[in-house]
Amino acid sequence: MSPKPPANIRNRFRTVLWLAFVQLPFLVAGCLPTGGGGGSSVTAVIQNVEVECPVDSAPACNSSGKTIRVGLSADQEVNCESFIQSLNGTPFALGFDASGSTTSSFDGLAVRATVSAWVGDLGQSVGTLERRQYRVCAHLDSDGDSLLDVGEPVGVGYLTPGGAAVDLTDWFAHFFL
Repeated sequence: MSPKPPANIRNRFRTVLWLAFVQLPFLVAGCLPTGGGGGSSVTAVIQNVEVECPVDSAPACNSSGKTIRVGLSADQEVNCESFIQSLNGTPFALGFDASGSTTSSFDGLAVRATVSAWVGDLGQSVGTLERRQYRVCAHLDSDGDSLLDVGEPVGVGYLTPGGAAVDLTDWFAHFFL
């Protein structure tokens, strides 16, 4: 028969076992997102952005085959026009939490398109973002030079990942040099 360890070692051992098997699972579970309970998950799928730029909003919204770039910014107060202008000469995706692009079609009344594929700031494919409101900044590139030129339309709106598709219908022509 071996001698019993001193009482202080037995108490430490009991404390370690109690922490490891009783308290730790509750502590870890309390730190994890549950994903349930009324939409409490941390991230959600980025939905489509349905672009509609009427000719009467911006005269350059008048033909098919134009590139439309859409960016999502966590900064809800960003001035889209100034921000897109500041990106001239750098990749569009670098300025946004997620961005996408597509080619427009024209139905005689408005340029229309759907942005459904998203990339992150390093060009990687992104399907989800943190569930919060994002500012939607869009640019219809009339001449294909990837720069925001005078007269080219800028669209603005808001999106919260996990919701319904967003109709981007608020457009105006860029007039700053």
